[in-house]
Amino acid sequence: AQCYGCHTRYDKTKPGIDYIKDEVTPGRFSETEDYRMLYPFPLALNQRGKISPVTPGCQTFITVVEADGSTSKNEYVAKFRDRPQLRFAPFYSHNTGKKAVGCGECHGNPAFLGFGQHVVEGNTISPTLLCEKATDKPLDGYLTLQRGKVKAFSAITRENSRPLNGEEVRRTLAVNLCIVCHGKAQDPIYRKELDYRALDDALHRRLLTGR
Repeated sequence: AQCYGCHTRYDKTKPGIDYIKDEVTPGRFSETEDYRMLYPFPLALNQRGKISPVTPGCQTFITVVEADGSTSKNEYVAKFRDRPQLRFAPFYSHNTGKKAVGCGECHGNPAFLGFGQHVVEGNTISPTLLCEKATDKPLDGYLTLQRGKVKAFSAITRENSRPLNGEEVRRTLAVNLCIVCHGKAQDPIYRKELDYRALDDALHRRLLTGR
């Protein structure tokens, strides 16, 4: 399961327990989460340059209550690469398991590309599960699309890992033109680089336009 929005609270007004020493210690840690899901899982480039699922790692919001009851940090987001940002981490290959997710599912659902739960409106993808720190960014994603422009706002933590860029997102979605008829990875057209100009021939024009 993927957990989104981890809220860690350190309250110095309450006692905690050191379970190794079995003794009471000053200050108590507690943690809650906003949302947990199994599917769909976002994809990005991992440290080997391959597509793999990523998981929150971590999306920690930190609150610190001092001994006098005052709050010194309230839902603080730690810095990563010199700026406050949430983080995702790649893990197992996207096709691990007896059966992989179908081609049409990943290429046809922007949530797999890192946009989170969303509504598509023209050339804009609007998130519906929002981060409490920003009303225009998804909690369960790391990309936004506004008027055709893709922007990443969260980091992928492994070295050389990163979200898909705008051109890669465009190419991923463009494959839907082919998947409608060529739905299996074994199809000969996928044995080489896709030629989108093939859609201009007489057969494809008739299929796409109905004429």
